[in-house]
Amino acid sequence: LVATDGDVGLNSALTYSITTAGVPFAVNNATGVVTTTSPLCSADVAAYSFGVLVQDGGVTPRSDTASALVTVRNVNAHQPVFDRTVYTFNISELVTDLNSAQAVVGRVYANDSDCRDSELVRYAIIAGDTPAPTGPYFTLDAVTGILSLRRTVDFERTPSFTLQVQATDGALTTSVPVHVQVLDANDNPPSFVGLPYTQTVPETLSPNATVFTVLAQDPDSGLGGQVVYSLSVTSGAPFAINSTTGVIVATQGIALCASIQNQIVLTVAATDRDPTNPLQTTVPLVLTVANVNNHAPQFNRTNYTASLPEGPASLDREVVVVQATDADCDDTRLIVYTLVAGDPLGQFAVVGSGATAQIMSRAELDREVQANYTLMVQASDGGRSSVVAIEVTV
Repeated sequence: LVATDGDVGLNSALTYSITTAGVPFAVNNATGVVTTTSPLCSADVAAYSFGVLVQDGGVTPRSDTASALVTVRNVNAHQPVFDRTVYTFNISELVTDLNSAQAVVGRVYANDSDCRDSELVRYAIIAGDTPAPTGPYFTLDAVTGILSLRRTVDFERTPSFTLQVQATDGALTTSVPVHVQVLDANDNPPSFVGLPYTQTVPETLSPNATVFTVLAQDPDSGLGGQVVYSLSVTSGAPFAINSTTGVIVATQGIALCASIQNQIVLTVAATDRDPTNPLQTTVPLVLTVANVNNHAPQFNRTNYTASLPEGPASLDREVVVVQATDADCDDTRLIVYTLVAGDPLGQFAVVGSGATAQIMSRAELDREVQANYTLMVQASDGGRSSVVAIEVTV
């Protein structure tokens, strides 16, 4: 404030004062310099009008008054400042309702020291939320700073995100990293590799012989990703599985029979170790029993003897019954008998198969023509065979 007085001495000594109460200003009574007594905010009060008084120092003071108008000009001197240097939030991969409170990841907040500019701060994600084929994963409320899920997240696909969030007051900006850790849940059952499972096994298995090895994988972390194997078999079935390696073995010596049971189906289970919600997957293991011909048929005698009358009485007459067995599973029923030597004229025939067969005469025999025959009979199971001699006397 500036005032003049034409007098001299005390009569020209001027004193200044503000006559309006409640304004945020003060005046130096000697110099007339007006200063603020508290921060000003153009958003609250754009201008102040107040009265001022100047008075001289005479015995009978004389004074003058005036009105002062102070216009408050907005100055953006400060950028927004976040209340943290780094934000870290957690979100479960089990959140599926994107409109629920569970979909809220967290909230960011920035303050602006300029008058009421904190109310003008707006937020945005500027990096880190790479759009997937179906869009970004997150949404950030520009006014409140609340960060929420836009899409469901999957720990096994993306275990964490690092977003860059910006705050602006309309002119000045600042940004901060926001780390979002996806919390893994046991949401994946074990998955078997290399399906379907089939294996051919021989009819005879030795104790602890390896039959097959299964493998299952689980992408979950921790105990939820550790797999334990088990085997569901009928009571007394001689198979077992190593719970850790998935190796299936015969628990004892096994004699199987392909002709009776050519297929065995085992149910293999893989279960994760999650203590509260273990998940399990089962698959069939089909074992095909392969017939193995290890033994030739064996006759019950080393040789046979028989005698026949000559003439018409020898026609269509049973000479002898031969018998053979096969040590291979159920192969005795497959035995076929054949005359392989000793009957060049076709005077004899074989009737029957399996465990026994008849050797029959098919002609009238004449002792004077031939008194003795040595017939060679073969028993075959289709792969192996043996031969026995039958001595026939007429």
